[in-house]
Amino acid sequence: MLFVFGMSVALAAALAKHQLNEGLTPTILTVVMSVWLALVLVIFGYPLSAFSLPLFELRQTTLVRLSAQATTFFRMAERKLLGENIAANSETEAQETEDVDDPSKQYATVGKQSTMLLSRSALVPVGLAALLPFAIVAATVLPLKEIWSVVKKILLL
Repeated sequence: MLFVFGMSVALAAALAKHQLNEGLTPTILTVVMSVWLALVLVIFGYPLSAFSLPLFELRQTTLVRLSAQATTFFRMAERKLLGENIAANSETEAQETEDVDDPSKQYATVGKQSTMLLSRSALVPVGLAALLPFAIVAATVLPLKEIWSVVKKILLL
């Protein structure tokens, strides 16, 4: 995050120089801030995208195994309640006395997990570090209310 802030300070200094020579309009400010934020987020997020496919495969495999364990658990519960399984009653399966835990909580937890490592809570601090120097430069010529509205729109707060 310090690297992003440092690079943002350097770009904001170039923008300040442009502002001294030609003036700074809200349109120019918005375009520069949007492009810089998009670039920072792509650089920040791209390396993390390499983990998405392995996490997706791990999640799918875990869900399949938990589904199989849930089937065994519920068939055993049915046998205890009714004395036999209604569908596909098997003597060999009835002989098994292995106690199986209910995997419902684990299944729900795994089902809720995201395979994307990026979240809004991770991107907002990086985005603020990227946009803060630009907001400071813009504060020299634009009203703070206008700057805040531009930053808020860009970050989609």
